[in-house]
Amino acid sequence: MYFRMAGGNRGFVFKNGNNPVFQIDGNGQLHGANGRIQTPDAFVTTNSSGVRMVSGNYGAFWHQNGSHLYLMMTNSGNQYGSYNGLRPFYVSLADGKVNMRQGLDMGGGRINNVATPAAATDVANKAYVDSQAGSTYAAGTGISISGTTVSFNTSWGDGRYALRGRTIGTGLGLTGGGNLTANRQISLRPEYQRHQAQTNAVGLLAYNGHNRTAGQLYGGGTNPASTVRLNYDGSLYATRFYSTAYYYFSDRTLKKDIETIDAETGMGIVRDLRPVSYAWRQNDQKALGVIAQEVEEIIPTAVTTNEEGLKAVDYIQMIAPMLAAIQELDERVQVLEAAAN
Repeated sequence: MYFRMAGGNRGFVFKNGNNPVFQIDGNGQLHGANGRIQTPDAFVTTNSSGVRMVSGNYGAFWHQNGSHLYLMMTNSGNQYGSYNGLRPFYVSLADGKVNMRQGLDMGGGRINNVATPAAATDVANKAYVDSQAGSTYAAGTGISISGTTVSFNTSWGDGRYALRGRTIGTGLGLTGGGNLTANRQISLRPEYQRHQAQTNAVGLLAYNGHNRTAGQLYGGGTNPASTVRLNYDGSLYATRFYSTAYYYFSDRTLKKDIETIDAETGMGIVRDLRPVSYAWRQNDQKALGVIAQEVEEIIPTAVTTNEEGLKAVDYIQMIAPMLAAIQELDERVQVLEAAAN
């Protein structure tokens, strides 16, 4: 070792024979042979930010505060100064968990061998990573998922697209912001099916909120309106209805061309109507009423025909001529009673 003064620079030079090993210049900078310092043993510093790298306008260094190990950076032009507010990478010294606060840019790559998640947060994180990485994960026989696309396996050759022997757990279901579509049939249990109008399939009748939709129940008088009203544009078919009351619109403001049914007309209609007893073919249920074809010849407005050609009677329309006939009979009774007295 020798001390030198050259060009105003003071320092120490350590040699092995005539070969310089390293030197310390007058600024306290340590220089190794061939531009590097090498040791076979550990390099130890007790400074919490003791390992710094400087290049260009930035400085970077490792910082250890007793609980975490941080990769720290300086602001531009402050290579030897303190660290800035960025924390791109740090590791917990207690459990080894890694945190990346500024995000991870994989440059089109992917993460392989992602462990099966357990907690709900882990499931969401894995789903996001899978979709961004573009990996394909098998989901059991007959179905695969690639990113956000669900594909059905066609190798069975029997036209079925389902998960054989696979069960979707309670509460998982299918959720999305759009429609579930497929180029083959997707089967649901009858109690969960929703059908359009003019089908004979078994399932639930859909309620369509406030939106007026043909073939579906919807709320409100106009769109949207009250939630205490249920509407349906079309025909409803049922075996029976039970209710404490039924009301028919009969407000004067809803009608025009109003005329009184005279007693003679009412009596004539009542005389022509044929009351009958009968049994329904589908269940042999006994009943009383009229025959729609016969009523149609007498009161055409009281009979309608559906798309299958079956006729139905609006029994309410038969009340008006009956009232006229009863009033005529009441007048005759009053005349007879007056004559008798």
